[in-house]
Amino acid sequence: NSVFLDANGDLARQPERPDLARPEDFWEGFDQFGLFYDVFRDVDSKRVWFVGPDPKNLLSSLKNCTVTGKQSGHVTKFEIVVGHENLAACVVLPKIDRQFTLKIAGQQIEGEIGENLCDLFKDKRVLLTLNKDNDLNWIKDWATFYAKEHGADAVCIFDNGSSSYDATKIAKTLEMLPNISAVQVVRWSFIFGVMDKVGQDNGLNQNVRFAQPPMFLSFCLRLGHEAASILNVDIDELVFSPSRRSIFEEAERRFFGTVKFDRFLVENVRNDIVVQSESDFQGFHYRNKKHLGRQDHL
Repeated sequence: NSVFLDANGDLARQPERPDLARPEDFWEGFDQFGLFYDVFRDVDSKRVWFVGPDPKNLLSSLKNCTVTGKQSGHVTKFEIVVGHENLAACVVLPKIDRQFTLKIAGQQIEGEIGENLCDLFKDKRVLLTLNKDNDLNWIKDWATFYAKEHGADAVCIFDNGSSSYDATKIAKTLEMLPNISAVQVVRWSFIFGVMDKVGQDNGLNQNVRFAQPPMFLSFCLRLGHEAASILNVDIDELVFSPSRRSIFEEAERRFFGTVKFDRFLVENVRNDIVVQSESDFQGFHYRNKKHLGRQDHL
């Protein structure tokens, strides 16, 4: 349910300081035309959410555009919240509307309104991550660890265009795990982002991201709104508690519902012990003792 601007039109996303000359490979990782990556009903079905990456120069056009429900004919404008590298815009449309028409800067774009899927993870302890071509055995071991060690019972993976396998294979791998009762793999094949070295040399942030920041909005508003707790970690990240306490349980009992914790690096070097397969987490014992984060000790 994504919305893209016409690549032949007059409107396109521009980087900060568009006057700076970027190399050709910069534009391969810069999303000029992706306006919204997901469009769907709110959990109460009254509102329709449009979520996407940082609009940058497109914000003024979004504030002036109109959205029409195709079935009802109702015409409205966005309420917009710009977050950190992402955008959430919503409109109120009658429940009979299943499609919409967006008019922006002379362009007319039609699209589908997706259903809300929050019932899937209702009261679940959900693992959330963005994936691209990670070995399926690593994904299995990762989910198994969190199910056994922390009580995770659901997994949501946004697949960023894997070419080693189809997204359905991820789902089948996870559905075989005994302690995982809910699985959702979302095809999320949007441009990940790019390193803006020219911008960095001129005082701008070097990391320009597209796929990941709106992923969190899509998950929280469309899938995870009624989850008991959510843990967002990469496939190669394992959370340990010296007291063997569940990170999910800890978050659920906190007043603000959040937990911060220390992190450190385990180097990508194995010792001489025999391990069952290259995808096994076991065998990586060389720790970088310099702490890279902070906070709570469970």
